[in-house]
Amino acid sequence: MLNTFVITGRPGSGKSVQAKLLSEKTGYILFSPGERYRDIATQETAFGRKIKETIDNGLLGPSWLSTYLFQNTILNIDDTDGIIFEGVGRKEAEAKMFNETMEWLGRDYRVINLTAGEEVITTRLTLRHDIESRNDDDPEDIPVRITEYNTHTLPAIHFFGSVDKCIEINGEQDIEGVHNDIVKSLDL
Repeated sequence: MLNTFVITGRPGSGKSVQAKLLSEKTGYILFSPGERYRDIATQETAFGRKIKETIDNGLLGPSWLSTYLFQNTILNIDDTDGIIFEGVGRKEAEAKMFNETMEWLGRDYRVINLTAGEEVITTRLTLRHDIESRNDDDPEDIPVRITEYNTHTLPAIHFFGSVDKCIEINGEQDIEGVHNDIVKSLDL
């Protein structure tokens, strides 16, 4: 049974919301390296300050850390446990390592790519910044985050597509419409 999913897409495409809804529907574990990065950024250590600087500048974290976080999670659960990764494999090297790890474990997976245009995500990120005051949503950093996505995450999504693991979902719909399309596409 397919019980491993990755939710990906542009910043502001709804990854966190959809991952949470899918987790609630399936009862699967939800793992978000972004949340872990934000936790690390609050630590008063050299590592915490470096991660905070990375986040504050709208950049993706290092592949070695992202890979460590997802591997540490997947290697410490049972193969019958379902899991939803939100924002894993955001660079091509990470995507390849994710695929290699899943193949080695004999664990099939699907990547749900939430598509949304730059204008839509810019509006969403600005609104989220105004409501939640998240540093990584600062309007000045939005162009950097879009560039990071185009430079790093698009090649990762193309890799997942090349190994026939990627499902495209229109992320510009309302929350319920996106969720319904995900559920339908996964036949849940």
